[in-house]
Amino acid sequence: MDLGKNTQQELEEKFEELFDRLFRHLHLRIPSSEDAEDIAAEIFTKAWKRAYSYDSQQGTVLMWLFGIARHEVATYWKTHSIKQVDYDTVESMLQDEGRSTLRQNVELDLDRVLQSLTEEQRALVIRHHLDGIPHAEIARSVGRTESGVRKIISRAVRTLKSSVISK
Repeated sequence: MDLGKNTQQELEEKFEELFDRLFRHLHLRIPSSEDAEDIAAEIFTKAWKRAYSYDSQQGTVLMWLFGIARHEVATYWKTHSIKQVDYDTVESMLQDEGRSTLRQNVELDLDRVLQSLTEEQRALVIRHHLDGIPHAEIARSVGRTESGVRKIISRAVRTLKSSVISK
């Protein structure tokens, strides 16, 4: 069995877990849950077709999928830049069942609070606490020790707590 077949088999076996994590990752970056779901499906299609290009020395399958996702999110925002306001689109976005006002406020607060962190801290906190990636996996992907990643995340969480308490 070649490397591509192994990757395709892993995608099949872990589809639900990988899809859920990828969808959460995308939904934090894309306002429409339907678009995030479509993009997640597109990423799996691309990964399936390009399974031969996966290199386990570069990281896990999930990290590989997040790399594809980074490009897909950039493409999404390039094609969805607002040139003219479409009131029907705005109204449907406001009525999107998964985006209540409370959730939007929490997300805005989270974005504001995360800005108090360095870029590295923010990236590691998001990957661990929001995307659910284990410390060891993050450490491998960023070229740090697991204990180093734990310390950075721990300090970042303390900064976040003090930022929230002081507001």
